[in-house]
Amino acid sequence: MKTVNSLTKILSALLILGIVTFVSCKKESSTTTSQDEINTTSEATTNDAAAEVEYNDVYDNVVNINAGENLGIVDGGGIFGREDSVGRCFTVTVSPATVGVFPKTVTIDFGAGCTGKDGRTRSGKIISVFTGHLAEPGQSVTTTFDNYYVDSFKIEGTHKITNVSTSNNRSFNVTVVNGKITKPNGKWFTWNSDRTIVQVEGNGSPRWPFDDKFEITGSKSGSNSEGKTWSATIVEKLIRTGDCRWIKKGVVSLTRNNIIATLDYGDGTCDNKATITVNGQTKVIILR
Repeated sequence: MKTVNSLTKILSALLILGIVTFVSCKKESSTTTSQDEINTTSEATTNDAAAEVEYNDVYDNVVNINAGENLGIVDGGGIFGREDSVGRCFTVTVSPATVGVFPKTVTIDFGAGCTGKDGRTRSGKIISVFTGHLAEPGQSVTTTFDNYYVDSFKIEGTHKITNVSTSNNRSFNVTVVNGKITKPNGKWFTWNSDRTIVQVEGNGSPRWPFDDKFEITGSKSGSNSEGKTWSATIVEKLIRTGDCRWIKKGVVSLTRNNIIATLDYGDGTCDNKATITVNGQTKVIILR
């Protein structure tokens, strides 16, 4: 009888030990992030940074075209990063051409390939419809794309800028709906965003962009051709200045499958570098 009881106690102890071990292993497995998941989240963060660059470039184009005489006839400095009006490799058409008549459609046509002062080659068309002069509060411009490429990356979607300025604050709401960037290898990712761009310096010299300073806040989301999705929030304001095409400072927090990545644009230096940190792993990326 003692032998049976002892055996029962041993079996019970082994069963309890097995359950504890199973639960412990399961818990450890559920809290361990695989390297594949880390790599996928890192790639999503890189894509978010790339989209920020490309659609900020669209913003620069549209705002600088608006600053031109008659919403399109740009003299002097020309469009951001492009050739000036003498010998430029793009064309600008405005319809209707009559001054003060809106809505007005402005088409920037880069043709089969137009390399700007920034070293980037653009092709295709950017088509923008202005409800009025963008400098006036309440006015907006909606931009779409016709076979538009930047350095072999195809840019799609709807980009909208709305002037939401107040008497003491020049600011714009900028949305991207169904944004899509297709890479030369055929892989693509989507990008939707709702951001606010506030000009905090340079308001007194609207025709001189080099003293401008902007703060960007808002949220973004995306997916890629492998079906992975993510969302992101600007947790420290992104800083841009008129004398630098890159984001100089700011932090974005990106979430994918409960994995959090941090995208840090640096300390304010004008360069094309940013730092991604995922699950304690950090790497530097080079922006295009």
